[in-house]
Amino acid sequence: APDETIDPLAILYDEYCQAVLAAGKGQPPTMEKLREIISVQTESIKSKYRCAMVDFKVVVKDGKPILKAIPK
Repeated sequence: APDETIDPLAILYDEYCQAVLAAGKGQPPTMEKLREIISVQTESIKSKYRCAMVDFKVVVKDGKPILKAIPK
């Protein structure tokens, strides 16, 4: 049976790593570092936008992969 506990961070991390490598922008950060970055950004965005959740997606801006925060 497939594992029902899919970690959204693991999926985001895979997408980000693929984007970094595809863009030729060096080595991607570790998952722990990405988790730390997302944690800090989430708290900042929650207080700025007064939202309950923040989603992230990988986008490429000016040839550089970035994490785009989406307040929910």
